[in-house]
Amino acid sequence: MKKIVIIILMIVSIFAFTYEIKASTNMLDTISTLEVETPEFDIASGSMSCSQLMGSNLLLVIKFSINAIRIIGVIAATVMGMTTFFKALNKGDAGELNKALKKCVWLGMALIVVVMFPTLLKVIGKLFGFDISCL
Repeated sequence: MKKIVIIILMIVSIFAFTYEIKASTNMLDTISTLEVETPEFDIASGSMSCSQLMGSNLLLVIKFSINAIRIIGVIAATVMGMTTFFKALNKGDAGELNKALKKCVWLGMALIVVVMFPTLLKVIGKLFGFDISCL
């Protein structure tokens, strides 16, 4: 649950910096007011591309982080699976081997989700009419 909250906070913080705040002063008194203007996102209609919306620097950071997570996920799942099986093989118990097999199956499913994450994002974006093909 904690990981999901962290991921949601990261996504919200990415979009939080897209708002533009303009400070203006009133000539009659010296109190300054803040006017918050939200940008017009027209990505669903196709007039704004994904790379125009995110910008080239943010796009490079997102691509790098997704690739790093994929590589680290593969390495971590492989090491965890190997250590689980080595412990079960050293004990020589059939029950331990079944538990290790179940754990490795769950690791495999999690690994598939991690590796296919950009593709899942693109499919979900297409379902709702958003262009996220640049990921």
